[in-house]
Amino acid sequence: MTVSRMNNLEALEVKRLVRVNLLSISLALVVNMCLFLSLDAMAAQTEQPVQPWYIGAKAGWSHASGACEAHALNCDNNTTDFGVFAGYELNKWLDVEVGYTAFDDIEADYPALENSVVTAPYKGGVQGIEFSIKPHMAINEKISVFARGGGYLWDMDVRGDEISYTHNASDSDISLLLGGGLDYKVTDNWSVLLEGQWIRGVGGNDTGGMDFNSINLGVIYHFSNKNNSASHFKSTETRLVKREIPKSEVVSLGEEGFPSNSKVISPQLRENLQSALQYMNKNPSKLLIINVHSDGVGSEEFNQHLSDMRAEVILEFFMDNGIQPIRLKAKSYGERYPVASDDTPAGRYKNRRVELIVVDSFINTASNILYRA
Repeated sequence: MTVSRMNNLEALEVKRLVRVNLLSISLALVVNMCLFLSLDAMAAQTEQPVQPWYIGAKAGWSHASGACEAHALNCDNNTTDFGVFAGYELNKWLDVEVGYTAFDDIEADYPALENSVVTAPYKGGVQGIEFSIKPHMAINEKISVFARGGGYLWDMDVRGDEISYTHNASDSDISLLLGGGLDYKVTDNWSVLLEGQWIRGVGGNDTGGMDFNSINLGVIYHFSNKNNSASHFKSTETRLVKREIPKSEVVSLGEEGFPSNSKVISPQLRENLQSALQYMNKNPSKLLIINVHSDGVGSEEFNQHLSDMRAEVILEFFMDNGIQPIRLKAKSYGERYPVASDDTPAGRYKNRRVELIVVDSFINTASNILYRA
C-alpha cells in the first residue's frame, strides 16, 4: 500500500468520522433511490406500458495499479469488487446511473518502521458511490454496446500493524470513472452485462494513490408494465378493435411470442390469434391483411428482416389452420411507420406492433391498412 505511514492520529479520527458519515448518507440515497424506483414502477403500471427504470448488481476482478510502494516486501494488488446500482433511461441511446461499489482489501508487507528486519503487514479497502452517464447503441434486438463516464466518490481506509502500534490512515475524494461493455437481453425484464471499468487516482496524501482496472459481470432488472394474462406482451400493444367493416384485430407479438431468431409460435401467441382465426372461419367471404411493424432500435436492415420473419410466421399460422392463401395478404414495414417516438421505452413499445385487418376486398384498401388506436 502506498502509505506515508506517519503518525498524525489526532485529526485522523475526526476526518474518518466525517467521511464515514458522508459515505453513509450517499449509500442511503442510493438505497432510497432503488426503493423509489421500485415503488414508482409498480404505481405506474396502469399508466404506461414500459418503465425506463432499472436496477442491477455486479461483481468481478480488479487490479489496483500503483497500490504498493517500490520497497514493499510483498504486494497483492489484485482483488475483487461488487456493487449495486440503479438507472434511468433518458432516451433510446442515453441512461444515467448511480450506485455503490466496494473493493476488497489490498494487502502488502513492508519493513517495519521501528525495525526494518521485522515485517509489518498493511491492508486497505475502498468503497464509494458511482455516478455516470451511459450512452448505448443497439447492435440487434438482443445485444447492445455501451460506454460510461462519470465519477467515483470514494472513501479509503488503510491499516498497518507496526511493532508497537497500529498505523491508521484515511482519505476520501472524487475520481474519474470510465467504462464500457456489452449488454445482452435475456428476457423482457432481465439482461446480463460484461463491463470493463477504469477509476483514476483513488487515494490521497495519507493513503497513497492507485488506479482501479476492473472487469465485471452483472445482472439488470428492467421495470416494465406487463399484463400477466396471455394476451398481453411487452414487445407490442394488445388491442382488440371491433368495427363493422373493416374489422381490425391488433394482436400482441414479441419476445414471449417469438423466441429469438425463431419462427415458432408460442402457445400464448397461438391463443391470441385464435379470435381472428375464428372470425375468418365464420366469415368465408372476408379477406385478411397482416401488417407487421418494428421499432427503430438496431439497423434498418435488421428491423426489416425481423418484420419479414414475423409476417411470414403469422401467414403460415392462418394457412396451416385452413385459411386459403388467396384470402391472406401480408406486408412487413420494418421501422418505416412509427406511431410514437423511439426515444422512450413507451414509444418503442407502441411501434412494435402487428395489425390484422379484415376487409371485403384487397382493392382500394390502402386507407384501412394502417389502423391507429
